[in-house]
Amino acid sequence: MTYLATVFSEALPGVDVGRGTNLAFRTLGAPWLHAEDFCEQMNAYRLAGVRFHPHRYVAGIAPYIGRELDGVRIAVTDPDQFHPVTASVYVLHTLRQMYGAARVWRHAGVRPQWLDQLYGTEKVRLALRKAVPPAAIVAAWRASNRTFLGSRSKVLLY
Repeated sequence: MTYLATVFSEALPGVDVGRGTNLAFRTLGAPWLHAEDFCEQMNAYRLAGVRFHPHRYVAGIAPYIGRELDGVRIAVTDPDQFHPVTASVYVLHTLRQMYGAARVWRHAGVRPQWLDQLYGTEKVRLALRKAVPPAAIVAAWRASNRTFLGSRSKVLLY
């Protein structure tokens, strides 16, 4: 359920998401992350259906393999309310806001085009790089989604 909230790590390898552990894609961490502060900020957003908890763990794959990371466990509290892609935008925004763009966007192996493919557009990456508030990014999705659903309803057969 949390995979869509952490899949960005495919393109941003500076953030570990617990691959190689028993909590893969349900955690995130990095040597520079301070879990208590990060969780406090993420929980302050009051995202529906999810809470963030400090969780130290040992990274299972590179680039941090074998290192104990100050990490975060993502706990889904209400699957019907949880929007993992929305949560991912807030996570990336908060990482940039708290630790700087270089930690997120300039790590070895960053693949911007892959991030664009994961989100289905370059608009998310560009907005995050410009520090656009995550609520504004999500609001833009909802507006375009309403337009799409309206035009789609005219051609549905069932």
